[in-house]
Amino acid sequence: MLVTFLIALAFMCLGILAGTLAWGLAHFVKKSPEGKINVREGGFVVKAVFVMAVGGGGLLGLAIVGFFVSAVWWVLSVMNLTPGRLALLSLLIGVFPMILAFLGTALAKVSGGHVDASGVRDCFLFGLNLNNLVYTLFMCHWAVIFTGGLAVFGLMASGLWALLT
Repeated sequence: MLVTFLIALAFMCLGILAGTLAWGLAHFVKKSPEGKINVREGGFVVKAVFVMAVGGGGLLGLAIVGFFVSAVWWVLSVMNLTPGRLALLSLLIGVFPMILAFLGTALAKVSGGHVDASGVRDCFLFGLNLNNLVYTLFMCHWAVIFTGGLAVFGLMASGLWALLT
């Protein structure tokens, strides 16, 4: 966990350094009248600026992924996870957007309104207009596209973990 964090920290520092160098060198590059840099017709400095800017952005992206992985790793080590707990956590993450969508539908029913994919009508409760809240909750079911995949990977990992231990 600490090694992953330190590698991510090194990537972040290198990405910032590369981006700063690209920004500094970009001031010495000739630009078109529109203020754009032409990489194809530019010389060595233009290509170096482009490589440093793209590489710096890539390193910063890797740093973000590394920080996320080390944070998840730390949380899982604090939770004292077992394969069964990982499976339950994966299922909870996978169905959470559906729970929110059901909550939006229930709120529409309780308030006497109607919600579907085209919009919301007449969702008022205690004098409050809940149309935006109900529609937002109802449309959360689309997030299952992402959380369902995470749940499947978590279930596969917990199954492999249970088999290996």
